Parts: sequence; C-alpha cells; structure tokens
Amino acid sequence: MRRFVYFDTARADLLSIADYYGTIDPEVADRILADIESTIAELEDFPHRGRRIAGRELHRILSRRYRFKIAYRVTEEAIEIIGIFRFQNREA
Repeated sequence: MRRFVYFDTARADLLSIADYYGTIDPEVADRILADIESTIAELEDFPHRGRRIAGRELHRILSRRYRFKIAYRVTEEAIEIIGIFRFQNREA
C-alpha cells in the first residue's frame, strides 16, 4: 500500500482554494475540498488512473464534480501530490 505525500505546492494550492471559495461560500468550499480529497483517495486503488503527461513522470486527473486538476507522481512507496489547480494557467 502506497502512502500519500503532499508537496508544499499542493498544500499551498489546497489552502488557496479553501481561502478563495471560503470567502464566496464556505459550504461550496467544503464541497470542493471533499471532491478533491475523494479523487485523491481513489488513487490508492488505481494509482495510474490519471492521464500521463507527455515527456514527464507525472499524471493528471480531474476531480469528478468541480474539475480541479490534480498533478501527481507514482513511485514504489508513495503517490506524490504535486499540485492542484482549476485552470490551465500552470504547467503540469
């Protein structure tokens, strides 16, 4: 069983998402975070489910409901969450 490792960038992304949507509607922020967390949790059983990013050792998967992009890498020991973002304004 692989463990999850969150890079600082992914933690900062989650905090930014929570802050931004929390100012709009705290309930929406909770639903968005739950959507992201459930998508990440599914990777435990299906780590290669996400689309492979060409030329890199990364995968990208979309959260089901709110369509946040989750960039991650699979190693022998862990699933490394690299970043989480909404728009294609960042590479990964």
